[in-house]
Amino acid sequence: MQANPDLNTYLLPSMLSPMIYLNPRTPGFAEQADRLAFLSGLDFPALVDAAYGPLATSQSGVLPMRMLDASLNHDVVSYDDAALAALAAGSLKDESIEIVYSSNDPGGSNLSDNIAAALNVVGIKATSTGLDSGAFWSTVFDPEKAPDIVAFTGLPDAGHPDTWARIYYTPTDGLEQRWLDGGLGWDDFVVDGRCAASRWRSTTSPSRTRRGSAARRSASRCSPTSASPSATARPLPWWASPDPASRQRCGSRRASRSATPAG
Repeated sequence: MQANPDLNTYLLPSMLSPMIYLNPRTPGFAEQADRLAFLSGLDFPALVDAAYGPLATSQSGVLPMRMLDASLNHDVVSYDDAALAALAAGSLKDESIEIVYSSNDPGGSNLSDNIAAALNVVGIKATSTGLDSGAFWSTVFDPEKAPDIVAFTGLPDAGHPDTWARIYYTPTDGLEQRWLDGGLGWDDFVVDGRCAASRWRSTTSPSRTRRGSAARRSASRCSPTSASPSATARPLPWWASPDPASRQRCGSRRASRSATPAG
């Protein structure tokens, strides 16, 4: 790509973080102490390096870096390199841990695979399985089918580059230059590969008639969708709990501590 003078490439911070969820219905994770011990036994900086390489940065807070002041962005889980071995001889002895990720999420795949490898090293049998989008969402919200662990990249929705970075960072068609003048004018950049076929390329200057719903429809085709969790089906997700304190008790762990992948 660098050999093509007409092609520009950009690496933008996404402020979008991968997460892992622990299922409290799993026998080995039924107790909060065991869930916290499991989370403390994961070496998140090492997981980030193995799963994302130079495309992510390990962090110590709950929310992505740049999203909340560092003085307010804290994580109560500290790394304990003996925790997983203790679980292997205790509550997770003879247990088989299933880790599931959405197959369209390469970050979730890498994270899931590396967590499974770390568990197998200490004697905890673990598998990493990718599900297509439909099967993924129908499984993780079903109390009878939900796996032991879910790896998912999607916190928070507003952190995705589609929601902010392209608006400001597009070289010649940014917010200040064309938004009020009538359109998005995506002439000079290419969006994600999966969206390239549906991008809007204009051969002339955008007219005022292109603003509004037509422009938004074009943009929406290149934005990831997010499922709205059901208030009554909540085997895993922390966000479904009406009690903020119970979210911590559920032991769900945002791996936003572990990474802020670039867009």
